[in-house]
Amino acid sequence: MLLCDGCGTGWHTMCLQPPLQSIPRGDWLCPRCIADGVSVADLRALRRNQVPVPGQLLRGRHVPSFQDVVSRRRSQKLAAFEGRTVAHKERHGGHLRSRLGKVHYLGAGAGLKCFRVIFEDGSSMNMSRVEVQNRLMPEARSQV
Repeated sequence: MLLCDGCGTGWHTMCLQPPLQSIPRGDWLCPRCIADGVSVADLRALRRNQVPVPGQLLRGRHVPSFQDVVSRRRSQKLAAFEGRTVAHKERHGGHLRSRLGKVHYLGAGAGLKCFRVIFEDGSSMNMSRVEVQNRLMPEARSQV
């Protein structure tokens, strides 16, 4: 098992394309980190310039206070919902009403409900990633 020095994920040497015959010496980056534009030089510069200090506890381990590659990748995926249109259905006075709204990403620090949806009538609601995904309108019809 080979661990990526960028994001910490584990990789079987034989599952890589092409498979590795031996464990490489020094720093190693997985295919996902390389695809995200992370280089070994970036990793070394980060280590020189930013000394991680123990941060909050997560599953009994200290998490470094600087943002790692996995967190950055997650934030990029969530930010991709910015400006998309969602349809929110709710019961109002005994009948079902549907409202359209624009999605705004609040950032990683916003917690679970990291999106604010602003509806046509000016009202807003915070939603989680799953709530936004379940209510997304097809891109071609996303007109508010």
